[in-house]
Amino acid sequence: MNWPETRENYRVIAQCDTATLRRLLDECLPESRTDIDTTIAANLIVSMLSSPYRWYDPHGPAGIDQLTEQITVAVRRMLGVDPAVPVPTDDTR
Repeated sequence: MNWPETRENYRVIAQCDTATLRRLLDECLPESRTDIDTTIAANLIVSMLSSPYRWYDPHGPAGIDQLTEQITVAVRRMLGVDPAVPVPTDDTR
């Protein structure tokens, strides 16, 4: 296996995924939210979502539901969305 090539391919895919999320944030955030740099926000969100494998212990005190809830609250607060407002589902869109 060619590790440098594999690493470069992963980097390109990761950058594309982050760019896609940034575009989504650009489309969805109100124009009045000039305090949020969507490039930074996209990178923070991708980093947050891609790192639990390094530290999350499924046998520890926090279950997967609690982890999901905490991540959801953190992302929503970062984007200025009230965590108390229910997350839309396919049935409520």
